[in-house]
Parts: sequence; C-alpha cells; structure tokens
Amino acid sequence: MELDIKMIGDVVSIVLKGRIDANTAPVIEQKLLSLISEGAQKLVTDLSEVWFISSAGLKALLVALKEAKREKGDLLLAGVQAEVREVLELTGFSTIFKVYACAEDAAQSFSE
Repeated sequence: MELDIKMIGDVVSIVLKGRIDANTAPVIEQKLLSLISEGAQKLVTDLSEVWFISSAGLKALLVALKEAKREKGDLLLAGVQAEVREVLELTGFSTIFKVYACAEDAAQSFSE
C-alpha cells in the first residue's frame, strides 16, 4: 500500500495505491485522522489505484468520515474501481459516501 498526499486547491487529496486490508487500514485511518486534527476539512480519498478493500478498510474510511463531519468537514471518495464499488454497494457504504469519477471532480464539488 502506498499513500500520497497532494493538494487540489484547498482540498487535501489522499491517493491510495494497492490493497486496503487489515494490515494497511490502521495506517490509512491514522493518516486521515491526523490530517483532520491538523485542520483539513475538505478531503478526497482517491481510490483509482485500489483494487481491494476489506471490512477493516471500510471501517477506517467510515471513522475518518465521521471525524471530518464532526469537525464541520467532509471526506469524499473518487476514482472507485469496479471491484471496490461492488463492495461499497453490497455493504451499503455507497449511500454513506459521496463518490466521484475522479479526484478533481470531487474537489470541485466542495465549491458548488
């Protein structure tokens, strides 16, 4: 799992690559919570290079979303691949998260 941070204007984009599973989810959760505690309110998680997500990964994203909302922010998902989209739909997470085609579209939505 690789994790890169880039800015799209004033939006923090977290680019994830690889698998999100029980081994990698805690690292992702801590990084997202750290960004939120540092004041980031507009977050996009770019999943365009993620082909697998486990329940631990879903939990990490949900924890970060709840914390972002508690801090008056939001966490959006972008670039969700078919395999991950299927997991989101089967678990009902597709109704919890706002999902965009790409990180740029998600970032743009913050100014609408």
